[in-house]
Amino acid sequence: MGKPSEGELKPSLEAFIVARFLKPMNYLVTGGAGFLGSHLIGALHGDITVVDDLSIAKYYSFPPSVKLVKGRIEEVEVQGKFDYVVHLAARPSPED
Repeated sequence: MGKPSEGELKPSLEAFIVARFLKPMNYLVTGGAGFLGSHLIGALHGDITVVDDLSIAKYYSFPPSVKLVKGRIEEVEVQGKFDYVVHLAARPSPED
């Protein structure tokens, strides 16, 4: 068994990568309507739930499959199981 040629993966490694990183997962993204969150959502594959109070977001556009929960993260309750939670919610200044 030799080394795989350049650009070729071993079948077991390729299967691992596909199973681990390319399969659809469940994501919870706080602050998803902001600049970073909205770009991240475009790159994720799977079921995405966004929690955002929309106080900063002036323009946001999510794919139809994204579930938006409007409200502050400390005041809303989100049901479901998530594989990953990405916390991007923040106030722009400490005075807010």
